[in-house]
Amino acid sequence: MEKLLISKCNALFDDTRIDTVLWGEIYKLINLNVSLVDRCEKMEMPYRFESYSKFKMPTDLVGFDLTYEQCCEKRAWELVELSRIFNKPIALFYSGGIDSTLMLITFMKILSSQELRDRILVCMSPLSIYENSRFYFDHVLKKCTIKSSHLFSSMLDQSVIILGGEHNDQLFGSDILAQVINRYGYDSIHKPYTKDFIIQFLCYRGLSIAAAEIWFDNIDHHIKNYAPCEISTVFDFFWWLNFCFKWQCVYFRMLVRIDVVSRNNIDENFVNNYYHHFYSTDYFQKWSMCNPQEKIRDSWKGYKIGAKEIIFKFDKNENYFKHKTKRGSLSSLFRQMSLPDAFTNQYRFIDQIDKTEFYNPNNSFTR
Repeated sequence: MEKLLISKCNALFDDTRIDTVLWGEIYKLINLNVSLVDRCEKMEMPYRFESYSKFKMPTDLVGFDLTYEQCCEKRAWELVELSRIFNKPIALFYSGGIDSTLMLITFMKILSSQELRDRILVCMSPLSIYENSRFYFDHVLKKCTIKSSHLFSSMLDQSVIILGGEHNDQLFGSDILAQVINRYGYDSIHKPYTKDFIIQFLCYRGLSIAAAEIWFDNIDHHIKNYAPCEISTVFDFFWWLNFCFKWQCVYFRMLVRIDVVSRNNIDENFVNNYYHHFYSTDYFQKWSMCNPQEKIRDSWKGYKIGAKEIIFKFDKNENYFKHKTKRGSLSSLFRQMSLPDAFTNQYRFIDQIDKTEFYNPNNSFTR
């Protein structure tokens, strides 16, 4: 049966069914291009989404002891080995943000200067320079082979290994937490999550009480019955929403922003071998579940503190370390790319979806 892997959810809204109305109100909190898929495969959405096999939630956390920096270096070596086996360069998509800067730094640390130039193609736009100009002039311009990120669609012919910097946000928390901090103060995110607090915040963001209650009840039940790690605070609650439910959409959202001609190149072999994200592995996920204390420090500027510390150790840019905060960087690389309504488990792009074809009546939003 054909199911959705990712979808623009405003294309699925249906104001005649109460379940889809309640489900759809979550998009007053998150972006309309986000599709939520439960990687534990317990919460059913009102439309037939399939959890991609690579994204099953890791559960064996016993004895895990890798540091975040060790995870980065292990991942870089894995990708270098893949590049050597396929004899293809890595097209690393660089925005200048924390995630892509750390990704590039890790390759700079483990590769010789010549192999870095030969094996890593830094794909970027002028906005990538603006976001971290000192790093660009001190390191990227001097050490790297540079290509335009606007050539993305033309690189989907298996001539390179595509590498994005997705999933670091899912490891470290959620941008929703910035809204919570702005509304209630920094200390609020470290307090135990309660139904009253979460519903109050969701209603503040525009959800109806009925929608806020059913979303809280579903996520709370999910946390208490299926999460393989402790989730107790407001920070944990919204991290889990991002980490468990948004992972799949984040993985595919770069891939679906391609031109129509290039869609024929996308199949199971391409996705499994030529399309990767740096922070997507099981061991990164285990690090996140085992180290809640390492995700944020003191204020929103301390979000992703572990990643920023590694960057600072490499480039000694104190201003970037102290003041750089999360901003959406995907749009700077793919600003002109249009989105289909959906991408399915049959590797089919749907420009105009028939939502009734994918409706799932046995879902978690029917009371």
